[in-house]
Amino acid sequence: NGVWRYNLVTHTWQEMSPMQESRALLIVAYMGHIFAVGGRYGFRDLRSAEAYDPVTNTWYDVPEMGHRHSYFDIAVMNRRSLLSLVEEETELLSAMTTLQILGLWYFLA
Repeated sequence: NGVWRYNLVTHTWQEMSPMQESRALLIVAYMGHIFAVGGRYGFRDLRSAEAYDPVTNTWYDVPEMGHRHSYFDIAVMNRRSLLSLVEEETELLSAMTTLQILGLWYFLA
């Protein structure tokens, strides 16, 4: 759950506040924050999500997804929501989006 920031000017690394939950795989930058969504811890897929505020150097909880997912894509959609395309072994299972204002995940398909 360690997080490191690279300074492009000084070419040095600085350790930042660790994530609340150890995870691998899914990260996206959105509206000045870093979101860690789902992912994998050991052999377990995760449904939890958290976001990092670089100004305060803190992680905070965001609503978890309805199902555990580790192999999928996530992207910023229309500056107001995140789009998550959930894919398992090349078979598209579902698409979800979250509205930042409401903080909820919705299934699209």
